[in-house]
Amino acid sequence: MLEKREKILLEKAGSGCKVLLANDKSDDLSRTYRLFNRLPKGLEPMAEIIKDHITEMRNEIIKRPGAKIEGGEKDINQDPNFVKELLALHGKYMAVVNDQFVGNSLLQKALAFVGFVNRDVGKFKNADLMCSFCDRIMKTGGEKLGDVEEYLAKVVQLFSYLADKDLFAKIYRNQLARRLLNSRSASDDMERLMIGKLKLKCGSQFTFKMEGMMNDLAIGGDHEAAFSAYLKDGQETRKIDVAKIDFNVQVLTTDYWPAYKPMEVTPPSTMKEVHRGLQEVLRRDHVTFKRRLGWSHTLGNVTIRAKYQKSYDLQVTTLQACYLMVFSKETNTLVLGEVSQRLHLPDDTVKRILHSLSCGKCKVLKREGQGGRIKATDKFAFNASVNCPLRKFRIPMASLEESHNPKRVEEDRGIAIEAAIVRIMKARKTIGHPQLVAEVLSQLSFFSPNPKVIKARIHGLIEREYLERDASQVNHYNYLA
Repeated sequence: MLEKREKILLEKAGSGCKVLLANDKSDDLSRTYRLFNRLPKGLEPMAEIIKDHITEMRNEIIKRPGAKIEGGEKDINQDPNFVKELLALHGKYMAVVNDQFVGNSLLQKALAFVGFVNRDVGKFKNADLMCSFCDRIMKTGGEKLGDVEEYLAKVVQLFSYLADKDLFAKIYRNQLARRLLNSRSASDDMERLMIGKLKLKCGSQFTFKMEGMMNDLAIGGDHEAAFSAYLKDGQETRKIDVAKIDFNVQVLTTDYWPAYKPMEVTPPSTMKEVHRGLQEVLRRDHVTFKRRLGWSHTLGNVTIRAKYQKSYDLQVTTLQACYLMVFSKETNTLVLGEVSQRLHLPDDTVKRILHSLSCGKCKVLKREGQGGRIKATDKFAFNASVNCPLRKFRIPMASLEESHNPKRVEEDRGIAIEAAIVRIMKARKTIGHPQLVAEVLSQLSFFSPNPKVIKARIHGLIEREYLERDASQVNHYNYLA
């Protein structure tokens, strides 16, 4: 009798399953589950109702950022509200399934979060939004959300549904590098905790480079101590004024850190002396002696004591500091081309630097020009009349590095697909096309490639004579040793 009236009871307007979910009736949901769990297929209609309810809730969340974009707001990856709503929805209904439905696998599957998490809204992928949310709560001056560890655990739960795990890793590693190198990480313990959670989900290969980055910074203190001793030893014969310069350096292992765009800079004379001294110290170290050292000027930070009507401590990047030192000795106004020639940097990079110094809240450079964008005809000069209420302030600048390079991501995925194909063929020797595609998909756990891409990679390996088509069987391949 209950089986005949199940659908009517579950869909009843005032007390059906959907109403109970919407009104958070925990006890009633538990009783409903226990009642219909007695029937052979009693939970299937319930699962459909739960799936439809979650879909409605999901569509409401998706509509909000879409409506903002249609209303003229700029689509950015720094808005945390979408990820917060995602985390809240997932946490709420996972708790319902675990507590009221005793973790039933059918009802857990009905939540359908895999499709939700992998449905992108706007031009930014959900992997990018999730990484930016983590960056926001883990850096100094970011959003304060109480228990950061709890939020990180929730993000990792959503991450487990994500198809583009490799993309998440690249973006997260780039943002981690910026936090560490710019001294913006709020807690090393939280950084290691998050890396540990990702390692638990995906294995040591996934987090190998992140762990290497943390270890690089841990051993960096030895180089700093050696350089400080070098400066103090015989400082009267050196051109560096130790009293005025507090210089710290991080020696990074290239394989661990993101690939940064090489930039040839002609630094001011004071910086040249510091560079020369550091290279001399590192040559004495038996570990770094055989390494090729290269400076990454886009990553450094400098605190400059600037004397105007009052003294200020300006927190800037290395490139910003270089240009402030140029203008501090320059009495004439300079156009964009002349500014670029001083340090031999490309105009696009110089425009970003000058925009940060002349168009921010505290304008440390004077600009003669119209509009918000820097033009080739604009003139710049030292601003001697800076007046800022803060004695110490940071001058932000647009990043010169992308959060990730989409072309590089596709190249890395192509290499991973080919490596999987070769591994499978080496073990099987001969295999049919459908079986090969299925095994490749099962091996690639960090992303889900399109079967057409796999087919193209198979053809590429045939052209390079790693594989050949089987003459006796249609749609079969042979491995060429």
